Amino acid sequence: MKCLVIGGGAAGLMAGCALARGGAEVVILERQARVGRKLLATGNGRCNFTNTAAGPEYYAGSRREISAVLRQYPARRVLEIFEEMGVPGVVDAEGRAYPGSNQASSVLDALRLTLAEAGGREETGFDVVSIEKKKSEFLLTSADGRREKSRKVLLAAGSPAAPQLGGTAAGAELLKKFGHRAEDFRPILTPLTTETEPIRGLKGLRVRCQAMLLEGETVVCRESGEALFSENGVSGICVMQLSRHLRGLKQPRLELNFVPAYVQSALFERARRLEMRRLEDFLNGMLPKKLGICLMRRIGLSDLNRTAGSLSRREMSALWNAMSRFSLKITGTCGFDHAQAASGGLDLADFSAETLESRKVPGLYAAGEVLNVDGDCGGFNLQWAWASALTAAEAMLRENDGILGR
Repeated sequence: MKCLVIGGGAAGLMAGCALARGGAEVVILERQARVGRKLLATGNGRCNFTNTAAGPEYYAGSRREISAVLRQYPARRVLEIFEEMGVPGVVDAEGRAYPGSNQASSVLDALRLTLAEAGGREETGFDVVSIEKKKSEFLLTSADGRREKSRKVLLAAGSPAAPQLGGTAAGAELLKKFGHRAEDFRPILTPLTTETEPIRGLKGLRVRCQAMLLEGETVVCRESGEALFSENGVSGICVMQLSRHLRGLKQPRLELNFVPAYVQSALFERARRLEMRRLEDFLNGMLPKKLGICLMRRIGLSDLNRTAGSLSRREMSALWNAMSRFSLKITGTCGFDHAQAASGGLDLADFSAETLESRKVPGLYAAGEVLNVDGDCGGFNLQWAWASALTAAEAMLRENDGILGR
């Protein structure tokens, strides 16, 4: 049985390995000059490739189908499969799994080696521009006129996140002519752009905090972790997580609490104990100096040679509010170029929950980010890529009596 896989990213490579190991003739069609470019960039080059906590609650999308896929191939099974491929996983306290080598290249190399050892083939520079079905066979045509035929096709073409690494929305477009529904892609897990005056001088500063996304005074969601300031906004995992919830908000606002472990009385006690300390240095030890100065200026304290003991009760309250409710108007996101993932894509309800075969076109399957499923930071999106690819591959093999190890 010949199987064509459109896309040489995480999902496409995993599916190709599973299909080839199950006895299928596999060709991975990749539009780029090489496969796995986005995979190499994950986890800052370390590749956080799954999370042992992965469950449907960490994903946005159709819960029934997501649950069915994750049940078939949970993180535990994914870790076993990578161990079989020669990549032992090292799991940290938060459930994030990294390759023992701490290098994303190890994950990509293992997938490519496994594919080749099982007889699978990569066809790069093959940009699929059309899919036709004639009777029981699919005909795929590339932009340069090359053609491939097979009875089984898996679409794993990803999303437009990180276009500089090959991200594209073209895969989802291919299935619209078959009646598949698709939600427009939008960038997520991406830095937020904000008003810039309040964060002037903070570029490059990292600080632990609690981050909240608000609409008016309503808290939409909150995350904790490290925020990173840039010239035009705020990044860091906790802030990037919030970008998943921006859709539909009319006047979104970012609020940062730099002192979640403190109470207001601690600041008053600090001023009493350090009454002779200049305001320029008053918050040293609690917060980075640059941030402390920024907060002082934000509430109108321009003379930083004053001492802490000179602060009025009103000024102390204003300073506490600036520390615990640092508010910034959100102006947008940094877009697909800086996005780790995208929301949107093909409606998961148009595919079988058990097999990920199209309900509209028999023999056509989909996996990975091309489907309208997106997860939190921390290995959840790659877990979806592996689990959905393995689910689809197993179903593709089943009709041909292929065997996929469980």
